[in-house]
Amino acid sequence: MVRDNPLVTIKPEKFNLQRMIRGQEFVVKTDVYIGHFEREGMLMYEGVPITLAEQLFVRQLTDLQEASRI
Repeated sequence: MVRDNPLVTIKPEKFNLQRMIRGQEFVVKTDVYIGHFEREGMLMYEGVPITLAEQLFVRQLTDLQEASRI
């Protein structure tokens, strides 16, 4: 599916973001879309379990500035 489409996205169920930040392994159910799940993507699979097992990168944001309002 990924090979044959320019964009494949997943929409995860709600999960505890702190578990991911701490690098804990856990399973989250996702819906898989061809295209963007928020922009008229086509739902292909529902409730697909994905195991988040290895944290590849984490960085704490410390120098945050308020966003400009245009």
